[in-house]
Amino acid sequence: MGIRDKRHAIQSLKSWLFTPATKADRFERATEVHADALIIDLEDAVARSDKPKARIAALQYLEQSAEGRLPCALRINAPVTRTGIEDLKALLESSGAPDYVILPKCNSPVFISMVRMLLDQAGKETEIIALIESAKGVEVLPEIVSADVRPVALLFGSADMEADLGAKRGWEPLLFVRSRIVQVAASAGIVAVDSPFFDMGQS
Repeated sequence: MGIRDKRHAIQSLKSWLFTPATKADRFERATEVHADALIIDLEDAVARSDKPKARIAALQYLEQSAEGRLPCALRINAPVTRTGIEDLKALLESSGAPDYVILPKCNSPVFISMVRMLLDQAGKETEIIALIESAKGVEVLPEIVSADVRPVALLFGSADMEADLGAKRGWEPLLFVRSRIVQVAASAGIVAVDSPFFDMGQS
């Protein structure tokens, strides 16, 4: 079954485990803890000086056989940055193909269309997840989900959203934004994925 045939399957992925791309030994941890999907992070979890080796580690893993592997997403750096362009170039030139690529700072449907075109040219069926983490991103949500090329899901980035809004960390300060993402995703018939859970010390 091709990745494009998995649009409904993403709805069954309830738990996503973020792992820094610098921690290749932890990639299989997602299976061990019974997560539904793995997110390999090249963005916030990786220091600037470690970006090149993180990129290599992530793509080496993705170039291996996907047989028996959990669904895997690769979060690249924002495609409007030099690092993001380098991430995207490396992915396009690699034989690896994650199930999903996560686009940070997704503030325009243009980014999604551009990345989709490049993935298609490289023969990759990787689906796109739009990471919504700014006030601008929320403002253009209707444009993102109504464009000719749409993401397969909207992912809420609460940490950067808090910073952009100047809001305190917590559920209530971000309730409107979270609800808006869910409402727009539902109206467009695509999946909404909530923000990562940061308070791992809570019982």
